[in-house]
Amino acid sequence: MKCILCDNEEAVSQGLGENCIISRTKIAATGVLPLTLCPKCGSIKIGNRWYHNRDDLPLSSRLLDLCSVSDDHFHPELDRESIDLDIEGQSVKFIVRLSDGYDFRSSPIQLEAKLSILKNSCPACNRLTGSYYESIIQIRSFSRKYSDAIDHAVKDVNEFLETEKLRGKNPFISRQQRLKEGFDLYLGSKSDGEKIAKFIHDRYFSEMVQNKKLAGRTEGYDLYRYTYLLRLLDLPEGSVIMKRGERYILISASSSDITLMNYTSRRTVHIRQNEFNSNPFEYTGEVLPLKHYIILSRRGGETQLMDPESFREITVQGSFSGEEVTGFEIEGGILIPPKN
Repeated sequence: MKCILCDNEEAVSQGLGENCIISRTKIAATGVLPLTLCPKCGSIKIGNRWYHNRDDLPLSSRLLDLCSVSDDHFHPELDRESIDLDIEGQSVKFIVRLSDGYDFRSSPIQLEAKLSILKNSCPACNRLTGSYYESIIQIRSFSRKYSDAIDHAVKDVNEFLETEKLRGKNPFISRQQRLKEGFDLYLGSKSDGEKIAKFIHDRYFSEMVQNKKLAGRTEGYDLYRYTYLLRLLDLPEGSVIMKRGERYILISASSSDITLMNYTSRRTVHIRQNEFNSNPFEYTGEVLPLKHYIILSRRGGETQLMDPESFREITVQGSFSGEEVTGFEIEGGILIPPKN
């Protein structure tokens, strides 16, 4: 059967020859294809996702959406391998074939569409430049001042991070910042933040508070930034703290618990980290002097001590071994902690 228009070609679809189909069917790329380009590494964002390999760009369906065909009997089929991006020229060339959905496919037809390019750094480059982070470790002190405990914690964290790198885990540090009130560590992932916060909390007697804040959206997902506030117990022995109007003296502290003595009753209590954090303790700023005393004698459940500086002799309840003992001066007397 010959083409009903030219009567020369064989009819291939709708009673028409291929050349007549192509000549009478108008096809063009209309509109603009939007892309986001990272000016640092050249990665391209399509929709909500970044692509570092341009061969993986999902452009076929988007380019077909730009194509308009004058005859509803035919639709374009795109040759994916023909896509040629020209970023500098802000255009893209590609080849389509007209198809009737059955056996007919035309010869290649080259089309060209315009690009609309927005320049914006990708998350990977933001990480490298230090402007991207997902979690913050805030190291603070119970005394509300910058103390040696903070420096020790930072040193331990950096050694821990070096160990992780040697294991191949390589936590990404976006930024470290020393402040007058403490130290902040910015990390590229939430999981690294959790890991380091737990490392500090397990190693130091501390209070840990976690919160998160919506920071935007990336690749179609909500982006949260997590803050881990760790307040380290940095008080010296003899510090006086308050709880519900009662005064307590800090006798000793470890990474897991502390020993306190009630100022009035002289009873000692051992408090674990989670219990301490769930109760409203408050530091008064007062520190009882801690001194060494020479043991002169023991008799009848009492021990006679001498202050080596003033040579003042003091008698205390209890029998203590050794040649000297350590205690706190309190209201003219001496309080000997039970650990001695």
